[in-house]
Amino acid sequence: MNHIDFKRLWKIVIDQYPLDIHSIHGPRHWRQVETTGLLLAQETGADETIVQLFALFHDSRRENENIDSGHGIRGAELARSMRRAIL
Repeated sequence: MNHIDFKRLWKIVIDQYPLDIHSIHGPRHWRQVETTGLLLAQETGADETIVQLFALFHDSRRENENIDSGHGIRGAELARSMRRAIL
């Protein structure tokens, strides 16, 4: 996988986040998911880049803090749409 400028990518995703950045499912949560995922990756051999991308995008397109059954798909679509721009 090519090098990804995660600092730049985080800024882009945060700038388009539709909810308050201090929301329960916002950037602080994404960092917690990333930290936990990277610890697990050390134990399991999971791809750390995939873990980081999942952590960033998994809640990035939430429309509310409650039941939002399409948020994962919307996050994946955002990641897909940014693929060329981030590599």
